Amino acid sequence: MYKIEYEIDLEKALKKIPRHDLLAIRDKIKDLANNPRMEGTIKLTGRDAYRARAGNYRIIYRIKDKELLVLVIDVDNRGTVYKK
Repeated sequence: MYKIEYEIDLEKALKKIPRHDLLAIRDKIKDLANNPRMEGTIKLTGRDAYRARAGNYRIIYRIKDKELLVLVIDVDNRGTVYKK
């Protein structure tokens, strides 16, 4: 099982997200701890990062296999998360 850490201020990032979407995001992050390369995740082109979908939101993260760590880089709406 992988440990989850956050590179972002998660409280600030999640403040603007509706509650029903927060639950989906929370569940998806928990799933990443068990299998960070689960079906439906995609390695981002040109970056050492992956993305997972949670409704209209995307979770951008890195996997550090040697440390058994998933580092969440960003959580945002699908229209803006890739522009950062």
